[in-house]
Amino acid sequence: MGKPFRPFEGSATAWHSDPFFRARIKLTAWYVGFIVLILASFSGALFTSFNANVRRKPVHIDQELSREEIRNQFADDAASSLLLSLLIIDGIIFVVSAAASYTFAGYTLRPLQKTMAAQKRFVANASHELRTPLAVMQTDIEVLTRQDQTLSEQAKRTLASAMQELKVMKDLSNQMLSLSKAENSIISSNKTEFDLAVLLEEVYSRMKPLAEKKKIEMQIESTRVSIIHADQNHIDHVISNLIDNAIKYTKIGGKIMISLTKDKNNAVLQFKDTGIGISEKDLPHIFESFYKSDQSHSSEGAGLGLSIVKTLVTNNGGEIVLESKVGEGTNLTVKFLLL
Repeated sequence: MGKPFRPFEGSATAWHSDPFFRARIKLTAWYVGFIVLILASFSGALFTSFNANVRRKPVHIDQELSREEIRNQFADDAASSLLLSLLIIDGIIFVVSAAASYTFAGYTLRPLQKTMAAQKRFVANASHELRTPLAVMQTDIEVLTRQDQTLSEQAKRTLASAMQELKVMKDLSNQMLSLSKAENSIISSNKTEFDLAVLLEEVYSRMKPLAEKKKIEMQIESTRVSIIHADQNHIDHVISNLIDNAIKYTKIGGKIMISLTKDKNNAVLQFKDTGIGISEKDLPHIFESFYKSDQSHSSEGAGLGLSIVKTLVTNNGGEIVLESKVGEGTNLTVKFLLL
């Protein structure tokens, strides 16, 4: 007998970190909302019609109370009984429909989930398989350039151009592999407690020479109350990438301000620069894979850096917000929960 079909098996139940789970909840909400609307309309119409008919029905009872008072009392009792019955029935239908909607939403999204999973596996496998031939080609060109003294200037220029393109392809392959790993880091991450301020200082010291090379003034301010629970390697990558982006898109003589502060129960990292900025139309797409804004088309990179950053931040329970204006610079805020 084949394996039973279970919607959202495995990583799809990764709760709030999984986009498929969020999509499933939204789809379930739409299904349930539609059912509730139908139930409310039907029950309201039934209750109104019943109440009106009861009050018009003649009552033949000889008591001290007037016939109208008896009719109203009988109608009120009947209406209350009907309302209670409708609420119980509607409640049962609501619970059953919610469970059924959640299940059917899983079946609806399952093919898309399988397709996305297959795509991620392909990207990871292709990126991994490309690394070896690219490394071999790079080594061959380097050896040929160093050892063959008979190469013409044209041949040298051609080989240099080929080496540059190989470097771009190698970086792209590495970034694609990093993105694939980041998207699966919910399972593979190694979360520990560490001081975010210490890590920030280490990355800052490592990146400062790059800023000095472009004559960019880079400053840092941090608080020592910054113990978080996350994957330290992931957060190192996040900080390094954001500082590297700030340096890359800030002109010579510009400024970069990095700060770490405490806001209630959150450690707040801010990266402000006086760089070229990002246009308003590009902002909604800036964290998408392979997206490059108009201002960054001429720069190196495949548009995967910020996508990897956001995935790592999200997988470590943080959030990231980007604000930017063309010609004024960019302000990027990252928050992590303090211990």
